[in-house]
Amino acid sequence: MKEINLRDYYPFYTQDIIVEVPDEVANLLREYKLAEAAYILRTYRHKAYFSLDYDASVERDALVIVLTPVEILEQKEENARLYQALASLPEK
Repeated sequence: MKEINLRDYYPFYTQDIIVEVPDEVANLLREYKLAEAAYILRTYRHKAYFSLDYDASVERDALVIVLTPVEILEQKEENARLYQALASLPEK
């Protein structure tokens, strides 16, 4: 059994909390931490930061919503009901 500090693995712990875990769990946590550090280093070295405009169609697909004729009709009917309900409200 190995002792680990939960504060090293979980950022929401504000104080040191030492727990005993089986060796396999401790090794997996250590491997995960090393793999994450290697990933961050690779990302930094290769400047592999991606944004929405990484692919030409990603941004367009996010902004352009193609509605079917049925959806357009439903939207118009819903807007009409909404405007009618707003118009029926009293002044105050």
